[in-house]
Amino acid sequence: RTPLKDWCLKRIRIALDDLEELESGVAKTPTTGVSSADKIGANDLNSLTAEINLLACDLLSLRGMIYPAKSDERLAAGTQMLSVLEKAERRIGSSWSDRPKLQIAKCRALLLLDRPKDALSASASLFALPQLRREWTVAIAAIGSEAARDLGDFDTSFRWIRDAGGWESN
Repeated sequence: RTPLKDWCLKRIRIALDDLEELESGVAKTPTTGVSSADKIGANDLNSLTAEINLLACDLLSLRGMIYPAKSDERLAAGTQMLSVLEKAERRIGSSWSDRPKLQIAKCRALLLLDRPKDALSASASLFALPQLRREWTVAIAAIGSEAARDLGDFDTSFRWIRDAGGWESN
C-alpha cells in the first residue's frame, strides 16, 4: 500500500499548492471593475476565500486520515486545519451564511487531534442549531458517531446515526 499512499499524499500536496495559488489570485482581485457589471464585492471575494480554505481543510483531513491515529502526521494535519479555519474566520466574520461549514471542519480537526470528547461536544452543539442543511446534518452525525466510537460509546455512536435520519432509504 505504500505506493498508493505516496501517490495520494503527492496528489494532496499538489491540490493544496493549487488552492494556495488560487487563494493568492483571489486576494489580488480588485473589488471594483470598469463598469458596475464588472464589480465584485468584497463579501463575494471573502466567501470565495472561505470556500477555498474549506477545500484545503478537506484535503488536510484526507491527508490526516491516511496516517494512523495519534501519529505526528495526523496531529499535524489537524493543527494545520485549525490554522486554516482561523484564517477563514478572520476573513468572513460571523455573518457568513455557510458558517456551519467552518464549525463542521473544526469538529473534523478535533478528531484528527485525538480529541474525541471535544469533537463530540462541538458536534452536539452544532447539531442543535436550527435550520441546518441536510448535508450538514449528515456530516455532523458522522463526526459525532465517529467521536463516540473513538470513546468506546457504541450506543451513542449508533444514536448519532439514527437521529440524523434518512439512512434507511440509502
